[in-house]
Amino acid sequence: MRLFTAVLPSGDAREHLRAALAPVPREPARLRWADPDWWHLTVAYFGEVADEQVPELAARIAGAVSRHPPFTAAIEGAGHFGGRVLWAGLAGEVPAAHALAGAVREAAIPADARRDLRPYRPHITLARTTDRDPAPLDRQLAALSGYRGPEWRATEVLLVRTNPQPSPQGLPRYQALERLPLATAG
Repeated sequence: MRLFTAVLPSGDAREHLRAALAPVPREPARLRWADPDWWHLTVAYFGEVADEQVPELAARIAGAVSRHPPFTAAIEGAGHFGGRVLWAGLAGEVPAAHALAGAVREAAIPADARRDLRPYRPHITLARTTDRDPAPLDRQLAALSGYRGPEWRATEVLLVRTNPQPSPQGLPRYQALERLPLATAG
């Protein structure tokens, strides 16, 4: 199964971003917009993981996550990856997000899970092109350039499965397999 870990922004943060995106052009037509209910900050991506590896991977991630304190974040600004992925950025305690991502990636090593080895860049994917060609994203980037959403507190990490069959709209379908709390004050 295809797995990743994620932090969901608060409902207020997602609604604020949804309202900010309402006037943003939905063109070109080949942009596929992500489901706002599943806007998320990816912590670590593992790709395909064998069913028998999942319990060990989940346990190792839970251990890593439990050692990191909750952190404050806000959705801010926008950018793109090669004209193919439109994203919103992260503000707030960004070093804490980096530390969490590093710990989760390291926890996956003994479980033999594949890890994304690219440098971590915290973001929330808003849309992606449906083909290999870059999309002109100037209007979307301009509309979101000064955006700053409300702060929210990250208190848990989800272990998420991407279901193989997309929704009728062509969007990925996600299923939270585990909710893993960040450290609590003790």
